Amino acid sequence: MHAFFSTTPFYRESILAILRIIIGLLLIYHGYEVFDATTMKGYLEWDDFKSPLGAF
Repeated sequence: MHAFFSTTPFYRESILAILRIIIGLLLIYHGYEVFDATTMKGYLEWDDFKSPLGAF
């Protein structure tokens, strides 16, 4: 308990590494749909992407 309230870093490198891994996995998960043609064609049906530049 004493180490928890001390001013020394408390596993700072490990916590940052875990956060970076989690954020990286979330970015991969949400960025993967760009490479799925059926999902992207579904997005082109939305009203926001009805312009000719939406298919670009």
